Amino acid sequence: MKYEQKVVDRQVGRNADLLAEKIGEMPTPEERYAYVRILISIIEQAHPEWNQAPNKDKQIAHLIFHMSHGAVPQDEVSEIVRLRDEERGFTNHLKDRDQDQDQDQEKDQDQDQDQEKDQEKDQDQDQEKGGKKDENQDQEKDGKKDENQAET
Repeated sequence: MKYEQKVVDRQVGRNADLLAEKIGEMPTPEERYAYVRILISIIEQAHPEWNQAPNKDKQIAHLIFHMSHGAVPQDEVSEIVRLRDEERGFTNHLKDRDQDQDQDQEKDQDQDQDQEKDQEKDQDQDQEKGGKKDENQDQEKDGKKDENQAET
């Protein structure tokens, strides 16, 4: 039998590709849930090296997204992968990764706020200096005028 499209992942196989396509045709996440879990299980068996990967949920979600031709959202699959892992007690590496990402985001936000404050201070100081320079320039001009008048 000939197929129009190539297999997305040879280790997972064509049947999983066909299952992903059919899952993508289902209209609601509730209908897809059980079938996505089955497909995740198939992928985990085909890729045992991903079980210890820090981004396992994202890798599987990305693969299913491509296997379904974009019909199954990646965030939906990632959530199901995390739920399956929590049920089996494999949550440490995913929780640690998520906590690290959250902490990094908070640090980045704090740094951005600090930079904005520093920029505002610099602008205020520049404006103050600009005002003082104008005063100094005015005083110099007045002094030159006085000298010119004294010479004449």
